[in-house]
Amino acid sequence: MPFCCSATPQVEDIVDTGLTGETLVRHFRQLGAASVELCTMLSKPSRREVAGFEAKYVGFEIPDTFVVGMGLDWDEKYRSLGYVGVLR
Repeated sequence: MPFCCSATPQVEDIVDTGLTGETLVRHFRQLGAASVELCTMLSKPSRREVAGFEAKYVGFEIPDTFVVGMGLDWDEKYRSLGYVGVLR
């Protein structure tokens, strides 16, 4: 798939360490994408392992808690909740 001169948006459910997002951005840039921007529903800045990595568009910043719902699961449970909740 040619990416030259293409804007390539990447959508993530959650940005935690930043490792996946940074890998995706680098990959699409190597393929020749003109721009790569990351959009995420949830961001946990306190967990970031990639210095300076942030999504361009962030729905909500959350603390370092384990969240479920809206597609996020724990042991394949709670994924279909219609809201995001903290697993305790």
